Amino acid sequence: MRLLLRFRLMTNMLWLGLVSTIMVACGGNDGVSSQPECTRSVSALTATAGTTPTFTWTPLCRLGGLVVRRVSDGETMWYVRSDGYDMGPPVQYGVTPQGLDVIRQPAPLVAGVTYEVDIAVPGTGGPVPVFGRMTFTP
Repeated sequence: MRLLLRFRLMTNMLWLGLVSTIMVACGGNDGVSSQPECTRSVSALTATAGTTPTFTWTPLCRLGGLVVRRVSDGETMWYVRSDGYDMGPPVQYGVTPQGLDVIRQPAPLVAGVTYEVDIAVPGTGGPVPVFGRMTFTP
């Protein structure tokens, strides 16, 4: 009887550990909510190479929107936004951060073409004011 109770206790503990691990791995604690809200312009905005770049900024803080435009004609390539400070770095092109709305679905980026990315505070009238801006060429 005692052995059976120990077995059940051990089994329950293993299940609890497994469920906790799955919740964290699936975004139960993505780390974004622990970042502070951005209160001023970011000091550095960067993009990795390639046609699906990852954008990051410092200081690590949350914002409310990101828009990518083609420089040659101003065409919006991808636009995501939120009414709250729901987006923290890093953000990969075309992968909508949890809690943001897609305003413009991502269009394929073309190697050799120059684009501009803006990151901004939350708002309903577009990504203004801009807290960071940069151009990049995949």
